[in-house]
Amino acid sequence: MPNAKHKQKLTKTLVGSLTPGTKEYMVWDLQVQSFFVRVQPTGSKTFGVFYRDERGKQRKRSFGSASNLSVAEAREQARRALADISRGYDQFLAQQRRREVPTLKEFWQIYWKQHAAHHKAASSRKEDKSLWRNRIEPCFGNFTIDEISRSDVRGWHSKEDVHLAAANRSLALLSKILSLAIEHDIIERNPCSRIAKFHEQPRRTFLSQPQLRAFLSAIESDHDRGAAVMVELLLRTGARRGEALKATWIEFDLTKGLWRVPSSHIKGGVRQNLTIKRGLSPDVVSLLSDWKSKAGDDEHYVFPSPKTPGKPRYDIKAFWNRVRKRAGLDGVRLHDLRHTFASQALQNGMSLWEIGEELGHRSVATTKRYAHLDPNNKNTVAAAVSDSINKLRSVP
Repeated sequence: MPNAKHKQKLTKTLVGSLTPGTKEYMVWDLQVQSFFVRVQPTGSKTFGVFYRDERGKQRKRSFGSASNLSVAEAREQARRALADISRGYDQFLAQQRRREVPTLKEFWQIYWKQHAAHHKAASSRKEDKSLWRNRIEPCFGNFTIDEISRSDVRGWHSKEDVHLAAANRSLALLSKILSLAIEHDIIERNPCSRIAKFHEQPRRTFLSQPQLRAFLSAIESDHDRGAAVMVELLLRTGARRGEALKATWIEFDLTKGLWRVPSSHIKGGVRQNLTIKRGLSPDVVSLLSDWKSKAGDDEHYVFPSPKTPGKPRYDIKAFWNRVRKRAGLDGVRLHDLRHTFASQALQNGMSLWEIGEELGHRSVATTKRYAHLDPNNKNTVAAAVSDSINKLRSVP
């Protein structure tokens, strides 16, 4: 309870006459219980209220300076605040929580340290950082998280309709950051929910038979034999670029025709505890055996750096740009060799499960994205069914 010795009816004259002491002190109002004026040693005077919060803990909250509020105004604010508290709403606690809500820029650091650093591959972290810096931070970085509305997000996303894929990835990243904010009890709802992504036309690039012939011819005529062997390995195994660049000879058993890819070399492999045991055709075994005999002194990396001894090759961009231009395939990506492998395997009777095992997929649903039949060969399915029916007709 307020100290009765310091109770007086607060008036403009009384508040103006209060002088500072060596310590702060409070004078309590006789008219509204728990309403007081606090006097600091510096001479500043503030109005406030005393109450017990929902847990029974004593609170003294200041809400305005005596130089800005009249006694009557402050008394009325105290009445309303105490009435709200008695009904279960603590405006002071609400204000404190609002002040503690971080900006999106501040919370980005939490997302980065608690989620991205532990659950995302290096390439995904690099993409996240680019999307954040170029698309999300300029728009929402200085917003406190609870200020971001669904209307804000919808307006931002709709303006990104030129680069559909990047806009969709940005929306997904913002949604993940805000989902983490929900886990931290900062907000209750994700403003990204129920915002439709742009429809993206999936890339379905794979090489046709004539394109493959031109491509193989371009590879054979290039002077960079290490890159040529790597690209042919990708084409004939469906491996990812990173798996080949990091490959060491200890992963290969050329006698048995096997390539055991460790989880550290596979996209998401460590996180998913994934390894790949990939079969090698006689042609690939011959290709690698010949390359091993010509690769020089490096006994560790299959494709050592031509510039830095003891290090793996960093990339094959220059080679790739040369050979695809030579073959007339300017729009083809290195990853499209993986699509081509899956399509060729499917056309040669391999099941989606078998193809997925070679590609290192954990789900057949993932393999379906790569298994695109050549449109020129789609009639082979119908032809096979028709032949079966015709055979039945010929049986008496």
